[in-house]
Amino acid sequence: MNKYTGYLWGILSGLLWGISGIFYEKLSFYSLSTDSLKVMLSLLFIIEFSSFIFFTISYYKLNLFEKFRFKNKNIFLGLLAGIIGGPVGMLCYLQAIQYIGVGYAAPISSIYPVFGTIFAFLFLKDSITKLGLLGLCLSIGCTILLGLDITNSQFSILGFILAVTCAVSWGSEIIISSYIMQFISSSSAYFLRQLGSSLGYVTLILYLDSEYFYSTEFFKDTKLLTIIIFIIFSSMMSYFLYYRAIYIIKPIRAMMLNITYSFWIIFISFILNKISMDIMTILLVIGVILGSGLTLKDKKERI
Repeated sequence: MNKYTGYLWGILSGLLWGISGIFYEKLSFYSLSTDSLKVMLSLLFIIEFSSFIFFTISYYKLNLFEKFRFKNKNIFLGLLAGIIGGPVGMLCYLQAIQYIGVGYAAPISSIYPVFGTIFAFLFLKDSITKLGLLGLCLSIGCTILLGLDITNSQFSILGFILAVTCAVSWGSEIIISSYIMQFISSSSAYFLRQLGSSLGYVTLILYLDSEYFYSTEFFKDTKLLTIIIFIIFSSMMSYFLYYRAIYIIKPIRAMMLNITYSFWIIFISFILNKISMDIMTILLVIGVILGSGLTLKDKKERI
C-alpha cells in the first residue's frame, strides 16, 4: 500500500485521538451522581468492548478471520499490549485529565514515543543516533519543566505522575504490537489488542466490585450519552487507523504522526476559546513534541 496512505492514517489517528481527549474532558467535568472511578471503569470497558464487538462482526462478515494465523506467543503478546495500553494506560490518562486538564495531560502523555524508543533499544537492540539522544533530553527536560509549572499552580503533581505513567504504558504497548506485526497483520494485532483490553477491564472491575457493571445511570442523560457515543467512535477509529499506519509506514513514523494529537487538542481548544495558555507553557508543549520527533527522526527502523 502507498506510504502516503499510511501518513494520512497516522495524521487522522492523531486528530481523532485529540477530539476524543476533548470529549473525555467534557465527561470528566460532567456532574455524575455515582462514584467517579465506577463510572470511569464502566465507560472504558464499554468503549473498548464496543470497538471489539464492532470489528469482530466486521471481520466475520468480510471473512478476515480465515486470514488470521495466530501462534501462542503472538496471542499472549497481543493480549498483553491491550492490557498495558487499555486498563493501565487509559486509566492513567483519564485520571491525569481530571487532575491537570487535557491541555497538560495530552502533551505529557505524548512523550510515549520517547519511552518506545528506549524500550526498542533495550529489548529489541534498536540503535539511537546523537540527534535522537538530543531529542530525548529535550523532551524529558521540557516535561520536567512542565511538571514543575504544574506543581507551582493549582494542578496536582499526582496528575503529572499519572500522565508520565500513561506515556510509559503506551510506549510499551506500541513496541509489543509492532513486534507481533512482523508475523501477523495489523487487523489481527488490533483484534488481539481490543480483546486484551476488554478482558483487562472486566478483570479489574470484577476484582474491585462486581456491582460496577450496574453503574449505567449515565445512559439516562441524552447529552451525556451523546458525548459517550462520540468518544466511542473517535477512540475506535483513532486506534484502528493508528494500527494501519504502523503496519504501512512502521511504528516510528506512525508514532511521529500520532503524537500530533496534543497539537490538535490545543488548536481546537484555542479555536473554541476554551483554553488560554501563556507563552512559556506553549513553548514547553512544543518542546515536548519537538523532542519526541527528533528522537525518532533518524533512528533506524528495525522493529
